[in-house]
Amino acid sequence: DIYLTNYGEKHIDVANCYANMGYNYTARHEHDNALEYCKKAQEIYENFGEKSANVAACYNSMGLTYFYKKEYSKALEYYKKAIDMFHTIHLDTQPNTAVCYLNMGQATLLLGQEEEAATYFKKSQEINIAVFGKEHSTVATFDNYIKQIYASATNKKRHNSTIRSLFKKLFKG
Repeated sequence: DIYLTNYGEKHIDVANCYANMGYNYTARHEHDNALEYCKKAQEIYENFGEKSANVAACYNSMGLTYFYKKEYSKALEYYKKAIDMFHTIHLDTQPNTAVCYLNMGQATLLLGQEEEAATYFKKSQEINIAVFGKEHSTVATFDNYIKQIYASATNKKRHNSTIRSLFKKLFKG
């Protein structure tokens, strides 16, 4: 309320507050509120002509919200917008981009698109290795998370040979 009073509805600091509120609602699985505040923030950022990591973060958060709602196609739509924004602002190889690719992999895997999921997981893995180095804990954390996702998908599909084959390719060498 203080920012709204001092700066008005369309100020960048108000957008930052809305974005933070949206991220918090996303984490708490309050879907409608998360989408409302992330969308408000995104619109203000874009009204300023801003093409930034802030806009990409809003898109990624909206994607997560749709993912939690089990609307995987809609989640992918927003993850792709986030990736496109990262490309636009030349942040193709930074940790938040890797997170978006990881999210895209998980959503596509749940949609039954195993090969496409493997491509996104591999891209996430490549970015993290380029940023942190192969021995960094972030790389290990992502690798373990991807392995858990694949194990869960394999268990759900009862010994799916396609998933096992893609998993082996992803983690070779």
